Formats: sequence, C-alpha cells, structure tokens
Amino acid sequence: MLAEYLRRLRRTAGLSYGELAVRSNCSAAHLKRAAGGRTLPAHPVMLAYVGGCTGDSRHRLYTELMYGRAVRAVEQAKRDFRRSGVRPDLQSVEDVAGLSQALRNAWAQRGRPVSRTLALSSRWLPRSTAHAITTGRVPRDLRQYVAFLQTCGIDDESLAPWFRAWFKVFGRLSARDAATTLETLEASYDALRRPAHRARAQALSSSRASPAVGGSGPGADRDGRQAQWLRNGSQGSERGAVGSSPSVDRST
Repeated sequence: MLAEYLRRLRRTAGLSYGELAVRSNCSAAHLKRAAGGRTLPAHPVMLAYVGGCTGDSRHRLYTELMYGRAVRAVEQAKRDFRRSGVRPDLQSVEDVAGLSQALRNAWAQRGRPVSRTLALSSRWLPRSTAHAITTGRVPRDLRQYVAFLQTCGIDDESLAPWFRAWFKVFGRLSARDAATTLETLEASYDALRRPAHRARAQALSSSRASPAVGGSGPGADRDGRQAQWLRNGSQGSERGAVGSSPSVDRST
C-alpha cells in the first residue's frame, strides 16, 4: 500500500526518477527501491520522495501514518516468522536450567521480540534483564520474572503454573518478598480494575441502583488469585523444592 501510494504521487507529479532525484536530493536507485514494494524504505528516503513529489505537509502527514502502519506490519511478519510452536513444559522443570528453557520457549512462542520491545512493555523489566532471560538466566527478582511472562502474553490464571515452577526451583519466598511482589501485581492491574469499576457503576446508575464500591470485577478476582499463590509460596513451596531463598540465582 505504501509503495503504491508513492508510485501514484510520482505519476501525479509527472516526474521521472531522474527528475525526482534532483528535486529530492536522493539517488534515483534509492527512490526506485522505495516505490518498488519489495523492502520497506528508510524513513529519510520516504520523506525525500514525498517532498520531491509534492512539497505539501498534508501529504507528508498522511505518508507518515502509512509508514507507521507499514513498519508495524513488517515487525509483525518478522515475529510470526520467528514464532516457535514449542510449548513450555513446566511439568518437567526441576532446576534453574529447566525453568530457563521454559522461559525461552515462552519468549519464542511470542515471536522472539527484541529486548528493547520487552523492556518498553513493563517498568519492572530493564532491557539488560530482558536480554539476560532470553539468553539463559532466570531473574532473581520475582517481579521481573512476572513482568517477563506478562510481556510474553502469559497473564491471569496462566501465571499459576509459572509461580509453582518458580517456588519449586527456588523454595520458600520470604514474607517481605511476597508482599513486595503482591504490591507490584496490584499496581499493574489497577489500570484494568478501575475501568471495570467505572463501567459497573455506570450500568448500575443507569438502572437507578447504587454504584458498587470495592474490589469487584475481573481485576479484583485476578489480584485475589495471585495473592493466594504468593502467600502459598511465602509459607512454603511444594515438596522437593530446591533452595531456601529467591535471592540466589543457580543458573551460574
């Protein structure tokens, strides 16, 4: 669509590629490739092409919109190509190496997004940590562990077996760590819970009923389930757990 639009601009302007190269201060070869549709043109080349054809800011704004869509489409195609069909096997996780492999399988199923993309999805997942997880390490901070899983599309009840696997490998979770992680989870779901509360209050108001106040809705239910998992982990992991503290990374 972007390439077709660029070609149409040039035809409307009545310019050859040689003439357009002079007006845009860009080589004719680059301009031809930009309108060829086989590869996504570099952003400066795209702007030079449009500016040489029209010089109209309105065309530039529209082209920027189309270019953004093309970039997202290319990125999605790359993720789909890299996507793995191997599902994480949490039942066989016995140690840090097994949990690391499961995390990488979850990442591969998501299409192997780059570390920068993962880090932009969560404030609790630094870019360096995201890269470390994708290259074989398991985070010592449970908040980073959960943040990585959420960026891989694993959330809500799907987190339950991942919590169990983490407790199985690292053992007991201290009360302080459990409280800190729970606060993080509650904060991450607060944005989801508040719209649900507003929608429910509006529905009740329209039916002349008193708006509900308090922890209701899917966000609150989700918080309750994850709080229970964390409390269970802080009281003791399942039988056969290895280690006694989440602060030790046995992957090294």
